[in-house]
Amino acid sequence: MKKIILLLISVLTMAFLYGCSAYKLDLTASEHDKIAEYAAYALLGDAADYKNKLLPSDEVDRIIAERELESQIRDEIDRLEPSTNNPQNPTTPQETTSPGDIDIKETTTKKDEPEVIKTLDDILAIANVSVQYSGYEICSMYPNDPSELIALKPKKGKQFIALSFVLQNTSNEQAECNLLERDIVYRLHLANGENYKSMLSAMGNDFGTWNAPLAPQSMNMAFMLFEVPDTLTAQDMVDAELSFRENKTTQSVVLQ
Repeated sequence: MKKIILLLISVLTMAFLYGCSAYKLDLTASEHDKIAEYAAYALLGDAADYKNKLLPSDEVDRIIAERELESQIRDEIDRLEPSTNNPQNPTTPQETTSPGDIDIKETTTKKDEPEVIKTLDDILAIANVSVQYSGYEICSMYPNDPSELIALKPKKGKQFIALSFVLQNTSNEQAECNLLERDIVYRLHLANGENYKSMLSAMGNDFGTWNAPLAPQSMNMAFMLFEVPDTLTAQDMVDAELSFRENKTTQSVVLQ
């Protein structure tokens, strides 16, 4: 019965899309993305291949909203912290600075900077799972394929940088891989000094919302999406870094 219902939904949806192709829908990028996500869930939610991979849109929306709020709070705290060391602050002594004080301040500043380490495995530490960066793509839609029915589009004046990763189960048993519950904030740091926070989507292979077991010795592709100005080029990705903020600790790795 489920297969029959799913088939009917698929046929009706395709008929609707074909019948409306002569009309132009005035949708915002956000509306387009939400329709795409709900369509994916409606059409593919009961399919066996997508079970445990495609998240309900309401769950993803809740997670995205929570993480956005937490990220805004963190950013505001980071923005206000330097003001406590402002020489013009009445509560801060101005003429009693000693070499020892300077050393302490410099040490504190360095401690706040992301620690660059060698591998993604060191940062994520997922049992029996190896994570490898495999490249990037600058595109005006994702997936970057006009034939795809479901695709995400950036806002006006923006484009996407899509990072690709391989999640490999190195064991002979099923490996659990739940990045959704880790509450990690991902940021892309470019050569021009700018940094951008990753987006989250309901697509099954989104790195940030990945919550699916990995079959023994399997290799699984995942992506991480960043919305950036459409003026950025490949030159800005030279020596780019990806930072991971988890449990008040920030670490980063050079993308190469």
